Amino acid sequence: MPIHEVMGYINTFVEHSDCKVIIIANEAEIKDDQLDDYQLRKEKVVGRTLEVQPAFDDALEYFLGEVDNSAARQFLTLHTSDIKLIYEQYELGNLRILQQTLWDFERVYSTLSDEITSNKSGMSALLFLFFPLSIEFKSGRLKVDNLQNRLHTITRQVINEEGKHKTPFAEAQDRYKNFDISDQLLSDEVLVDVLFKGLVDGTKISLSIEKSRFFADSKKIPSWKIVWYRYETDDNEVETAITTLEQDFKDRKFTLAGEILHVFGIRLSLASAELIEQNQKAVFEENKQYINDIYQRGLLEPLQFNSDDFGFESHEGLVFVEKDSEDFKELFRLTQEKRLQAETDTFPQKATALLAEMYKDSSLFYRRINYTNTPDSIYCRVPILADVKPDVFLNHFFAQSPTDQRTILFALHSRYERGDLGKDLVLEKFWFLEIANQLRKETISMSPVKKSRLEKLLELYIDPILKLQFQDVDTRVKPA
Repeated sequence: MPIHEVMGYINTFVEHSDCKVIIIANEAEIKDDQLDDYQLRKEKVVGRTLEVQPAFDDALEYFLGEVDNSAARQFLTLHTSDIKLIYEQYELGNLRILQQTLWDFERVYSTLSDEITSNKSGMSALLFLFFPLSIEFKSGRLKVDNLQNRLHTITRQVINEEGKHKTPFAEAQDRYKNFDISDQLLSDEVLVDVLFKGLVDGTKISLSIEKSRFFADSKKIPSWKIVWYRYETDDNEVETAITTLEQDFKDRKFTLAGEILHVFGIRLSLASAELIEQNQKAVFEENKQYINDIYQRGLLEPLQFNSDDFGFESHEGLVFVEKDSEDFKELFRLTQEKRLQAETDTFPQKATALLAEMYKDSSLFYRRINYTNTPDSIYCRVPILADVKPDVFLNHFFAQSPTDQRTILFALHSRYERGDLGKDLVLEKFWFLEIANQLRKETISMSPVKKSRLEKLLELYIDPILKLQFQDVDTRVKPA
């Protein structure tokens, strides 16, 4: 019913029937365009307004009694004042969400080792992070996208978007001023798993916690990671780490792609904050030179063609700083390009090994160059055959038995029948044409039986690929 009809109906009982009426309502859900009319009618009808408050202390005591894990229950009981403060800052007063958060925390706690749970500072930080995010997520004020790139989001909000409309995550951080909900004690991935997917993977959770500042030996923490955490690390320690990072950068000590990209983003950020001497333009050029230098030295981590590592945004659970800036995007592209080149540089050696495998086991050769849903299919999308000399390939081919020769040509047919010579394997296109021509030439000097057998194999496995990929070439290639 429209609000004015409801209030008019109630007014009949109050004024004409002399009834005492209690109205129970959630005023927060009245739409903005109806508030003025509601307030006017409320003033005429309602004599006294009382606000219902949840019996938090009694409810929390009951909820804690329902926690099965005794160690988790004891820990939560010791932190009832912290839980109450978080609940008060939550403001919406939903006890059901509090109970669900306690259940989820118990599931996480139950996976942790004694070494982790005995670390008081680390466990307090875990509660201060988990409870606000869980409550916000369950109340619908945070979505799964808001749980990703948390530190980057809040830092960018503070530095670059002051005065503008705040993101849901930034608004949540404002509500919980006493707690850092961008803390990386639990990685974004772990939080999404637990809060969104309901997956409590003890191994992932423990690894995330053990990488944190509460468990790592500061002497063993790499300089880039200390600087990454600079907003929550002692100033002197950060200054020392920046100096170390710059020296390690000059000495070209970073070779893992994830570490390199962290260093690139951090250095761009440090230049922007004027925490190092170079400006951003100079840092960008230095970073570019870094990639070229370690590639030339053969130190750059290669990137496999069929890897899932093309578009990653984090390393060791930490999102790359400045990942959305144009400078970083260009550095990322250059890094991946050089990593692919480093992988390509290994092809001649790997091609030699592949030919040796083909000679010993033609079935393995098939699995190597085609997708078979097995670990053997390492070259199914890699143009490695372009680095195989045709004459060497044919020497190995003709040394095989008729059965193995059939398997080898069938392997090539399967590799190219989907048109990949015009896509991922385009570098092998003219290698394949050379193989086809040489095989046809060899038939001239063969005995009738061998010639008949090979021509049949060419008809079955080679000619269809030629017709598919070489429209301007006679599908039965003639010898020159």
